[in-house]
Amino acid sequence: MELCATVRSSVRTASGILAAIAVLAATTAVPAAGQLRMKAGAHALYQSQIFDGTFGYGGRAELELGFIRSGLTVAGIYDHLLPDCDGCSYRGIGGQVLLASQGSIYFGAGASHQQFTRPPGGPDPGSGGAEPLDDDWVFTLVAGVRLPVLPVIVPYVELRQEVGSDLNKQVFAVGILLSPSRARAAPRGPGRG
Repeated sequence: MELCATVRSSVRTASGILAAIAVLAATTAVPAAGQLRMKAGAHALYQSQIFDGTFGYGGRAELELGFIRSGLTVAGIYDHLLPDCDGCSYRGIGGQVLLASQGSIYFGAGASHQQFTRPPGGPDPGSGGAEPLDDDWVFTLVAGVRLPVLPVIVPYVELRQEVGSDLNKQVFAVGILLSPSRARAAPRGPGRG
């Protein structure tokens, strides 16, 4: 019981920090807005376990917060894994706080709400609708590499290690982020000031 209260408190704290960063990013002054960059894209997933694994897909959106610290990024993620049972669903929605070095390598931490459901008429035929079997918050440590191909296309490879599990539950993600190109200054004609 005490462990559940501690986990709930940690979730509220992590959610509060992510919300504070999002509010801070949304209310920045106009000069600092030039230091914000948004990227969005999709990824393919493989969640490994000791003797089994599951493939999936998902999406992510990233907001670079260069006005706070160079290389600081907040990411929202959505994962949809395809478990090996008919009609089962495994989804996760969460966020990450990432810090990149001068190169393309980044590290961070994340939290996501994950839910595994089975279809009606599964092992218990009396159940009327999809029933959650596992509904939990998961905390992860994140490491990844971004490979800037073009200014607008950024492939990446990411490893997420679940905190609190043995070294047997990781998620490998491979994806592509798209970013709008930076605006170029238009040449000024004579007499324009």
